[in-house]
Amino acid sequence: KARRVFAHHHALAEPDVAKIADGFNGIAARVVPDDQFQQTHIARRIEKVRDHEIRPKRRWLTLGQLANLLKLPPDDYMKVAKKIQSSFQRFWHEPSQHCYDVLDGPHGHDLAPRPNQLLAVSLPYSPLMVQQQQAVVDYCAQHLYTSHGLRSLAPDDPQYAGAYTGDVRQRDGAYHQGTVWGWLLGPFVLAHFRVYRNPTLALSFLTPMAHQLTDYGLGTLGEIFDGQPPFAPRGCIAQAWTVAEVLRAWHTLSTAPIPTTSSK
Repeated sequence: KARRVFAHHHALAEPDVAKIADGFNGIAARVVPDDQFQQTHIARRIEKVRDHEIRPKRRWLTLGQLANLLKLPPDDYMKVAKKIQSSFQRFWHEPSQHCYDVLDGPHGHDLAPRPNQLLAVSLPYSPLMVQQQQAVVDYCAQHLYTSHGLRSLAPDDPQYAGAYTGDVRQRDGAYHQGTVWGWLLGPFVLAHFRVYRNPTLALSFLTPMAHQLTDYGLGTLGEIFDGQPPFAPRGCIAQAWTVAEVLRAWHTLSTAPIPTTSSK
């Protein structure tokens, strides 16, 4: 079963890096179709096209390690993973102490303060150095974290929209421009623990979500929240990925070992 899962993720990841070239140092150029990144109809015209984004790199880094664990021939995957780990430093912006969101986009590098970079810390194999991991967590805690998840864009960005309200065009325009996503609370909690090794503090970030069990959808957790206080719940009243990530973080911190702060 594990090998079937691996084969499935390999099939998903392969197109992302099918044309890895030495000139890109392992970071493949690709354009993400609008409907792959956006779920909304109108917001796809608002969200900029992503060229060298963070997600494929994380996936291949993990696939290489997974192949090794499953005793499958890992050489090809590990070569790509090592190249990605090295070239991932292109994403790091030292003056602001966080990652670029996009490299080599239509308007150059994009430093928009978004939460994608957090997954480069929360996943088992991080391409970031230890001090960079802590800087990403601190940045996200200061600019993106809310009691019900992480904002999709920081409030100090000119494109920030703090309320998911209005007609369909206004709501779609805010969907990825500041709206809080509840599922991101899971990666944030795990990344925070990875850096600070304080399970009590990390678990405390999940506590406010308990109130949502009776505030919106009875016995479950919703999809999104306003980016500004009081973080009113919006969207689907019972969202699987919010429930799954909150439970995953709680279960992992309660019962399972967590990877150490290693860049390997």
